[in-house]
Amino acid sequence: MFLVGQGAQRKTFSDVAHNLEPDSHSAYQTVMEFIRGLNEVFIQNSASYPSTSVKGTAIQKVWVHYSRAVKKHLPEYASELWLYLSLYSQSSSKRKNLTSSDHASSTKKRRN
Repeated sequence: MFLVGQGAQRKTFSDVAHNLEPDSHSAYQTVMEFIRGLNEVFIQNSASYPSTSVKGTAIQKVWVHYSRAVKKHLPEYASELWLYLSLYSQSSSKRKNLTSSDHASSTKKRRN
């Protein structure tokens, strides 16, 4: 199971599978809810793992199978698929910038 994202609500593939169970309190009511759930997992994962990592590569492979299945069996929803791209470098830069600015402000405070 992959944990994803940096926010408070991390979504996993297990969460999506759980929401497919009809007796789940958070069961998907529509195909769009399912697609949005998986899109969220892929978006969070692409920001958490570089595409060259083992997890990043595995997640991309799952996305390829998922997008092919949607295009084949649910073509009317194909336009709702998130187009996979690696957000890792952007999220990594944000973390580095945050760390650098935090360091700079704490250094400035110590000097005063």
